[in-house]
Amino acid sequence: MRRFLLLLTLSAALALSAGCDDPKPPEAPAFVLPSDGADPCDLNAERPKLVLVLFWLHTCPYCQSEIEQIHALADAIDPARVSIFAVHVEGGAAAAVEAAPMMAHPNVRICWDDLTVSSLYAKLDAPWKLEYIPHMMWVDADGTARRPHTGVTSSGTLLSDMQKLLAETAEVETGL
Repeated sequence: MRRFLLLLTLSAALALSAGCDDPKPPEAPAFVLPSDGADPCDLNAERPKLVLVLFWLHTCPYCQSEIEQIHALADAIDPARVSIFAVHVEGGAAAAVEAAPMMAHPNVRICWDDLTVSSLYAKLDAPWKLEYIPHMMWVDADGTARRPHTGVTSSGTLLSDMQKLLAETAEVETGL
């Protein structure tokens, strides 16, 4: 009888969870940060581009592993349609001397956070919530956070995400 009740409870739980939708993606908090270039990293100014926002720290070993993946993705993007913002989470622009050479790539904008932006993203609901680094998400043309990833993520996965999101954007633009 216990097994039957346990099985019934498990079946009910699975049925309920199967009907649940994924949580609604939040609007990505807008930000303007100093950058490695002449212009600041301004998330809203990138619209209608697709933007990968990567939170990282140059002393984090997982982030150091992620740099190769980000560079491979950066080699594959069309900068007219896609931007990559590498938000260095600690130290602001003072960290530039050590951190900038590690992430340097012509298609990656390094953004210097003093924990202001990181704290905004830490208030988002899971799975978008910034708790660990590296943490990244795509921000679509409407400013919606999409396809979050925590930990080292392959460039192939990020490229697949990008292609799907660009295809969705094209469908919306053409009305398909």
